[in-house]
Amino acid sequence: MTVIWAGLAVGAVYALVAVAYNLVLTTSGVFNFAQPQFIMLGTFLAYEGLVAHDVPVVVVLAGALVLGGVLGFVEERLAIRPLPDAGGGHGALVTTVGASVVMLGAALVIWGTNARNVPPVLLDEGALTLLGGQVEKTDLLIIALAVVSAAVLHVAHRRSRFGLASRAAITDAAAARLRGIDAGRVQTLGFVLAGMFAMAVGVIVASKVTANVTLGNNLVILGFVAVAVGGFGSYAGALLGGMVTGLAEQLSLRYVGSEAPLLILFVLLLTVLMIKPTGLLGDREVRLL
Repeated sequence: MTVIWAGLAVGAVYALVAVAYNLVLTTSGVFNFAQPQFIMLGTFLAYEGLVAHDVPVVVVLAGALVLGGVLGFVEERLAIRPLPDAGGGHGALVTTVGASVVMLGAALVIWGTNARNVPPVLLDEGALTLLGGQVEKTDLLIIALAVVSAAVLHVAHRRSRFGLASRAAITDAAAARLRGIDAGRVQTLGFVLAGMFAMAVGVIVASKVTANVTLGNNLVILGFVAVAVGGFGSYAGALLGGMVTGLAEQLSLRYVGSEAPLLILFVLLLTVLMIKPTGLLGDREVRLL
């Protein structure tokens, strides 16, 4: 059971990346490859605040929300808004990769290549015995965060005014404008919210993944597998895809070997996409390109 808890904890991290991906995708139609870099920057913000300068956790989280929102706004304005179709299509994929490279380069200049350890946030260290297996308190926090985030955003996407406006803008932007919906403002707010969410997530998961400049690049691939398996545009799918990805990775590590996870995840991704191209719970209104 311990390996199951480990898989769920890792999967929760992948699910949070997938949720952040979908937060941009459902408001703009853009798949933002730079999104995991916000999480990477959040881990370094946690290190600077909690370790280097002994800042209270609440202040660090507040700073993550502000900085993440600002960077999300800047990315949308510089990497998406100048495009002819203001987002969507192949152009946005290229410019978001460019934004990812810029963020990675800035992190390398500031912090270098050495990883930094960060203490647990909100909960102290220690393991619990649940259902016959050992699980860290921080892992339970991350799992709970993934479940609550996916549930809240699922409801908000389907019931809130902003969620309905974003669905209308994605489905038919011209018709949405005729109904008074500012698609550009919806898109900008989506990037801002996703930046805030991802950087705050980085602070919370920092103790598990460590502050490392390579983190974002690793999560780009694994987060993509999670969102593709679970479903593009579906928050419930993001949670499911993340958990499936994490469990598949940890079980293959435990029972097959260290070389197996990537191959197994690749086979899992191809199998799901061949059977259901939108993912297990994908939203038909959302398209990657």
